[in-house]
This record gives sequence, C-alpha cells and structure tokens, in this order.
Amino acid sequence: MTRSLTLMVAYLVFAGVQGQSPSCKLFVHGTFQEGGTDKQSVISGKPSGIRTLRRGHTQKEHHKATGLKLVYQVRWVDECTFQLYDRKVTHGQADATTAPTDTLTVHITDTWPYGYAYSCSSTSGAPEVIGTVEMVMPKGYGATGFSIGF
Repeated sequence: MTRSLTLMVAYLVFAGVQGQSPSCKLFVHGTFQEGGTDKQSVISGKPSGIRTLRRGHTQKEHHKATGLKLVYQVRWVDECTFQLYDRKVTHGQADATTAPTDTLTVHITDTWPYGYAYSCSSTSGAPEVIGTVEMVMPKGYGATGFSIGF
C-alpha cells in the first residue's frame, strides 16, 4: 500500500511539473520565427514573416517579405520584459514612421514549450502590437525524446 501511494504521489508531482508553462528565461537566447506559415504564404510561395536571432544583448531581425534586416541592442527589464533599442538597418529600407532612437518594450504574456505570445509598445507612440513567436528548433532536436535541461 505504501509503495502504491508513493508511486501515485511521484506520478502526480511529475505530471504537475510537465503541465507548467516554461519560464520566460527560455527565450533569452535563440532563433525565432513570427508568421510565414500562414496558408496564403504557403500557397503563394512568397517568403513572409520575421526571423529573429537573439544572442546576449543583440537581436537580429530578417523581414523575409521585404528583405529588411535590422540589428537591435537588447536590455532585459525583468524575467518576461525586454527592450529593443539602438536600431541599425543593415539591409533594405526601414519604416519611415519609426526612428533609430525609438525603444520597443516587449512583454511576454504567455509561454508554451516552443514559443510565446507578446505585446509590444514603442516610445514613438505607435499602436501596441500583439503577436506570437515560435522557437526554431535545430533539425533532429528532440528526436531521442529527451531534452538538455529545458
């Protein structure tokens, strides 16, 4: 009886841990994709969406539809909020309504194992933007059924 009870408690603890949303810290570094998998993009064959590479205090963005490439500096305000500032355009033409000195504040509002939802505001006074981002996993990741600490 005691052994059965111990196994049941262990199972409930394991199931509770598996059901929790991951910490925002999981998304400090990585490659992310926003959009680009919608039905119209697939049908037309035209690239779309934004591919983001975030490492350390730098974030690089590639807007696939326009070819625009941007580099931002990143400052984490708290576990789920970061700011993008000091924008540099490395390829293409940036939107004229935003300035290189604008600061974007991104708040992660929800997380799941391979992505997050966010809201983003700007010091330029542009309307708040909300969206979802998926983490781009390297080919073969997870094929063995175990992870490396995530």
